[in-house]
Order: sequence, then structure tokens, then C-alpha cells
Amino acid sequence: MSASFSAATDRLFAAIARSDVAEVNRALADGADVNANGPSGGETPLMRLRLCRDSTPMLRLMLQAGADPARRDLAGRSALHHLILCSDPAGVEAALAQGVDPQLRDCYGDRAFETGLYSAEPAVFARLLQAMEPLDEDDRTRLFFRHIQRGESDAALTVIARGIRLAPLTPGAFPPLYLAARAGDLRVLSALLKAGAPVDGVFGAGESALIAASRHGWPAIVAELLRQGAEPDHVDAAGQTALHVAAASPSAPPDRLAGVVRLLLASGTDALRRDREGYWPRALARACGNHGLLDLLPALDFEPAPDPSARNVESVELSNDGRLRLRWFPNDLLRPFVVEEHVQRDEWYPHRQETNDSAGAAARWLGLHGPAWFAPLIECVPSGEALSLDAVRAAAAAEAVTLRVQAFRPR
Repeated sequence: MSASFSAATDRLFAAIARSDVAEVNRALADGADVNANGPSGGETPLMRLRLCRDSTPMLRLMLQAGADPARRDLAGRSALHHLILCSDPAGVEAALAQGVDPQLRDCYGDRAFETGLYSAEPAVFARLLQAMEPLDEDDRTRLFFRHIQRGESDAALTVIARGIRLAPLTPGAFPPLYLAARAGDLRVLSALLKAGAPVDGVFGAGESALIAASRHGWPAIVAELLRQGAEPDHVDAAGQTALHVAAASPSAPPDRLAGVVRLLLASGTDALRRDREGYWPRALARACGNHGLLDLLPALDFEPAPDPSARNVESVELSNDGRLRLRWFPNDLLRPFVVEEHVQRDEWYPHRQETNDSAGAAARWLGLHGPAWFAPLIECVPSGEALSLDAVRAAAAAEAVTLRVQAFRPR
């Protein structure tokens, strides 16, 4: 290969990266190798079109120059694996027209189908599916995953009617019912139940569809699952029921979570059950900032009342010597303190974490290892009393301690 020829090929790759159609045309005219395997995984210029804003004009130029869609990269992928990610179906159409096998698998076992399953544009993916018909049951199940993730209820119902696997495709994979519950799609969930999906089937760490719907705050889904016989006291690997995960939900809207909690309580679930870390649902609601649920959830006898001054506070960071800092979680009844030790610039690590179950040990450790300003802030810990944020602010000011308050993330 001559130096000028190599330079033209380099220019071709660079022009594709810039979506520069004019320069692509000039590089091809100067003799660029349109089928060269480039430095990025052995990808050809045709494969790199997936990175372009508008690939169609460059696709036309390269096909006219003799680009071969069947050529493989170092992972064994043809251009079809890459062109499935373009916004225009012309690339997929061209690859199929030149005989590229849509069932071709790369060295990882993936086809263009898997490559574009969740990210390909509908028109592009539809052209690939047309070439792959008839789909087998496993591929129909994967297609269901695409539709439920994209919120395409009608398409998901069509695939269910054609027949999909109701159990996970592989160990640890999502069951379809779990995905429908997580997405909050009542029509799809009802169709899956009618097709025979087990109402208490579990995913991964023991999560059921009821747990998924509760975490994401879908009252209508929770109501339907309970009506179909879902077990409200089923526990996952963390020892948590649907009520635990609803109480700890990090993002669902408060009104939807309240609806879920009311339904679960009405089902007779154990509202005081502790998970493996010792948390009961109300304690999780407090620790996670879901204070709108506190009026619905029962409290344990020894549970102190929430501190009004810390209602919306996730954590308070206190430090004044650059070596240790104390992170206090005023709404966490079991693990209110984390002591972090400075290792090097801008790097800290949790040195010790204590719970109210061993409050005396926490106080002794801090007394031995912590700076003097720790003492006024934890002096009430051994007695089991609750600190108030107002009291901590006053103590920090008196000790010249830097105090930073982190609020719960807005819903």
C-alpha cells in the first residue's frame, strides 16, 4: 500500500468521524480503501457510519465505491451489526440486499438483533425483523423486552399473543411479569397473568412483581397482583417485603407510594417486620425521606418521634481538623453515625459505622479516637436519646465546627 493511498484512507476515517460528506467524497476520489479495517477494533468505514449525524449520503458514496457490508471486524461483526444503530434504515436495507445473514453472530454470540434490541430506531429495527421472520419464542421474548422498556404497550400485547416465554430466558434474567410490574403497564401485566405467568415468580435477589410495583409506586399494579393472589409477605434476599421497599422507594411520587402502602396494609402484611439489617418499614420511610408515609405506618414502642428541624435532612457532615469527619443521619434510627478518616487529598473512607443497638460502644470509640469536638455532639447517645438538628447546630457553632447539611433529593 502506498503512502498516499494510506493517507487517503486515514482521511476517510477522519471525515466519517466529523460527518463531513464532502471530505468523504474527496478521500474516495483519492483512492481511499473503502473496505480497510481501521484501528478501532478493525471496523471498516461502512461500520463507522453508526457514529454519523446523517449517514445516508456517505452510505451511498461508499456503496458506489464498492464497500462490502459482509466484511467482518475483529469481533466477527458484519456491517449489519453496526448499521442497525443508524437512524436511517437504508444501511440495513443495503446490507441485507447484498446478502448479509441477519442471523450472523459475533464472537460474543450476538447478532444485529441483540445489538440494536434496545437502541435501534423503530423503522430500522422493523426492517431487520422483517428479514428474520419467523421469530422463534426466545426472540419474541427479547422483542417483548424492547417493547416494554420503550412503553410500546400495543406492540408488547401483539408479541404476547404470538407467544413468549413467561419464565426468565436465563438464570438471573427478568421474568416478563416483573418487567410489566416495574413499568406500571396494567394492560400488559393482565395479559401476562392471563397467559399463565406465575404471580409470585421472582427475579435475581428474590424480588417479585409485587415488590417491583411497590418500589416504583404503581397502586393499580399492586391492587391487581394482590387480587390475583400475590403474597404480600414474600421477602427478597435482603429480608424485605413489598412494604419495606415501598417505604424506602427513592424516586416514586409520594401520592403513589401512599396508595401502595394503603393497599399493602389492607392486605394484612406485617407492618413491623424487620429486614436483615433490622429496619422495619416505618424506620426505612424515615431514613429515606418518605415522611409522608409516617402517618400510615405503625411505629415500634421505643421509636422516638421525628425531629421537626430535620424533617427534610438526609445527612449532616461535621469536621474541623481535616483528619476525621462525622456524618450524621438524623432520620436513620439504626445507623445514625459514620466516621470517615482522611487518607489523602479529597479521598475519605468510612472508618467505622455504629448503630443505636451499640450506642455505648460508639460513644467510647469516638471518645478514644475522635477529636474533642465530637463529644458534645454525641453525649446523649449512650442514653438512647435522639439528637436534634437544632442542638447539633448550636454545639457545632460553639466548637467552631464546620457543618454542612444535605437535604433529601426533591421528589
